[in-house]
Amino acid sequence: MESIQANADSRCSCREQFCRFVRSLPIPAALLDEQMSYLAVSRSWTRDLYLRESGDEGDPTRDDEEDLPDFGAQWQEMYKSCLESGQEQCELIPDPHDEETTDWVRWQMQPWFDERGNVRGVVVYREVLNPGMGDRCALPSFRDNANAAYSSLLRLYKELDKRFQERNRQLQQTNSRLHDEIRAHEQDQIALRRHAQMLDLANDTIMILDLNYRIVYWNHGAERLYKWTRTEALSQPVHDFLKTEFPYPPEQIKRTLLDRGYWQGELVHSKRDGSRIVVESRWTLQYDDDGNPSAILEINHDISDRKDAEAALRESEARLREKNRQLKHTLEELKNTQAQLIQTEKMSSLGQLVAGVAHEINNPVNFIYGNLNHTKQYMEDLLKTIELYQKYYPEPIAEIEELADDIDLYFILKDLPKMLASMQVGAERIREIVRSLRNFSRSDRAECQVVDLHEGIENTLLLLKHRFKSKGNSCKIEIIKEYGKLPLVECYAGQMNQVFMNILGNAIDALEELAESDSERHSFKIWIRTQMLDDNRVEIRIGDNAGGIDEKTKNKLFDPFFTTKPPGKGTGLGLAISYQIVVERHGGQLECISEQGKGTEFVISIPPYPQD
Repeated sequence: MESIQANADSRCSCREQFCRFVRSLPIPAALLDEQMSYLAVSRSWTRDLYLRESGDEGDPTRDDEEDLPDFGAQWQEMYKSCLESGQEQCELIPDPHDEETTDWVRWQMQPWFDERGNVRGVVVYREVLNPGMGDRCALPSFRDNANAAYSSLLRLYKELDKRFQERNRQLQQTNSRLHDEIRAHEQDQIALRRHAQMLDLANDTIMILDLNYRIVYWNHGAERLYKWTRTEALSQPVHDFLKTEFPYPPEQIKRTLLDRGYWQGELVHSKRDGSRIVVESRWTLQYDDDGNPSAILEINHDISDRKDAEAALRESEARLREKNRQLKHTLEELKNTQAQLIQTEKMSSLGQLVAGVAHEINNPVNFIYGNLNHTKQYMEDLLKTIELYQKYYPEPIAEIEELADDIDLYFILKDLPKMLASMQVGAERIREIVRSLRNFSRSDRAECQVVDLHEGIENTLLLLKHRFKSKGNSCKIEIIKEYGKLPLVECYAGQMNQVFMNILGNAIDALEELAESDSERHSFKIWIRTQMLDDNRVEIRIGDNAGGIDEKTKNKLFDPFFTTKPPGKGTGLGLAISYQIVVERHGGQLECISEQGKGTEFVISIPPYPQD
């Protein structure tokens, strides 16, 4: 209902404007609606068609509408064609209101439109082409009198001085030009008023500026948008008046306008209440009859709501990107945590298995090692007894001598002490391995322990000792130890042993890979350096002289699941978990220093005590 009422109000407003226009015309004119009903007429129309006036406006009464059909079918056909085509119609029709003459009337019909561009009726103009020709009886007398007057006027002109004739001729020419200019000016004024009415009906802001950018026209759309009246806006410098903000320097925009004849862009203006709005502005240069720039037509459309929506959309997109970033970060943390849990669980299970195996091996090894001393004592006693028999019975019976030769008694007497010593060394070696396994597999993650880091490094080296020796195509690796004086460190010993294992294992893998690709190289080294730093932190450096790592790979070295090893030889979790253990669990630092062709060094630094 509100939309219907708004459309009705819009039609009424448009119709009233056309009614005022028609009533002010000095020529016979009428404004009709779609049903050929009078809306407004000029006074000349009322007088020429002999209609009765009613009200202050002088419009005809409703009874006079019955006169319209008397104009004939041709006139009505013009009216219908004008409504249907929306175009101007013009015809010559004999005057039906004056039966005593043969005057012809020129009828001109133009459609008029509402604000939506719909035809709402017709404006009719009437012009008699032969005024004064209706009284044929008076025509001869009129001609005789006119001829006589003309002859007298010629005789009078002959008596005038030629100089006055020339001046009169010039004056006539001047008067004629002035008349034409006045008539043209009047027509221009009428056209301008019509155009102004049409511009006032537009929803957009329309203004006309002179070349100094002062306002010379300000339509109703500008009044509605900026809240300044036309009187207040006229003659104002537009950009100072509206406090314009330009997208780039105004001089550049003016040069573009003069060069191209138009400019389009977004501007920021101030309204009367001080609020700022964004408008889409289109400038078009207007030219005079000589082709010179004369004015600037500026049309502005308020896009503040659209810009606000765009800003809200950008803000929403920014929030969404931030949420996505947070989700991605959370996902990475979950992946890291999952990898850590998997690896920790593996190490825990392995530690339990190793601890069990070490325990089971340790019992028989202790039994063997404990009996070796007794065995050695028994062996020495037996050897002494044999020596005494040989001393006092140098000539044994044939059967004993034959058995001594069969068992090579003299070799046994020499080799048995060596064999027993070798067995003792092997037992001690087994005990040392078992002790290293038990130390390395300690999984006391629940609490820190005070440990000797050098012992942890030595245990790790012992478990990896088989990989340092040259076997087949594998290289022999030299271990260089440069231990400094370190205090006991309170840490998670099992986890630190895992870090040492990961870094040393990677160093061995890198050296073995280099040995396969460079068969002529014979120097393969791993060095381990420890020291106490000035800031009371413990530093462990583990390096190798392998091929090194490029910068791109080094930047991803501590990322979970990143590996440079072939499929099946690496999970990509070793260094990532080592980084978490050193940095997150112990509040330390883990850094990789590497250069291609010059080897790689990992630097571990941790505080001697847990950091809160």
